[in-house]
Amino acid sequence: MILIERRLLAAKPGVILSELDLAAPDAKNPPDVTKYRSRIGGTQWLARGGLPIVGYQVAALARFNHAPGKKHWDASSDMMRFLATSVDARICFKRTGKPLFYYVDSDFLPNYGTSFDNRRSTTGYCSYLAGACVAHCSRRQTTIATSTAHAEYLAAFECGREAIRIRVLLQDMGLPQQGATTIFEDNETCIRMSEADSSTPRTQYIDVRYHWLREAVVHDKSLRLVHCSTTEMVADVLTKPLGSYEIARFHGSMSGIKPISHPPLGGEYGRIGMSLHNPKDFPLLSDV
Repeated sequence: MILIERRLLAAKPGVILSELDLAAPDAKNPPDVTKYRSRIGGTQWLARGGLPIVGYQVAALARFNHAPGKKHWDASSDMMRFLATSVDARICFKRTGKPLFYYVDSDFLPNYGTSFDNRRSTTGYCSYLAGACVAHCSRRQTTIATSTAHAEYLAAFECGREAIRIRVLLQDMGLPQQGATTIFEDNETCIRMSEADSSTPRTQYIDVRYHWLREAVVHDKSLRLVHCSTTEMVADVLTKPLGSYEIARFHGSMSGIKPISHPPLGGEYGRIGMSLHNPKDFPLLSDV
């Protein structure tokens, strides 16, 4: 209905947000603010309800609801045309026997063209259960990160809190998690920081509240961070604009159509031949 109302259902295929300098002022031919907010609000509903692949694009455009410019309207039109080609997209849940797991990523100091905006990094994470994405997040971090590892650590902290909340929810539903919840992370320094039992001079500047993640990993053992290749990091699509190939690939994973194939997990949590999509390699949550 959103596309029909805007006469875009039969439009030519569009693209998702590209490397566009959205942060720069754009006072030329501003669109109707009410129409822009209505469009972004409708796409937010789509992103939350069944099309997480556009989560980053919607969040980026929603930052200009107060004063959109022509380029913001054009970018939203391109996104709507992309959605017109995805009207048959669905999330396919199925019995997999695998427990809850997450992907988390961040984009350090995103540069939208010629300006660094407010220099806050972007957090993106998504949770998987029953073979598809059940929740996702794409938002700016509240603290300015000073390095890539710092930004990843802040993102892992936010993801870890969400994982604990979902674990409690599943337990209340009669589906308790067995063992630690796996969070796939593509930054090895971040993983080492979460497993360290004490701070080092290089990490002492990080606000103490973010070290709750270390407590959950080292002491409570309710979470575990496992390295994942950047090429297989599904949450990457929630932090920055990507090419059409990556978008199509990650969309297949999020919708449960074509899972991302992972190499054997390494480190103390892995073993030869262990695969994310092999139920035998994970303690069973339930036959979900």
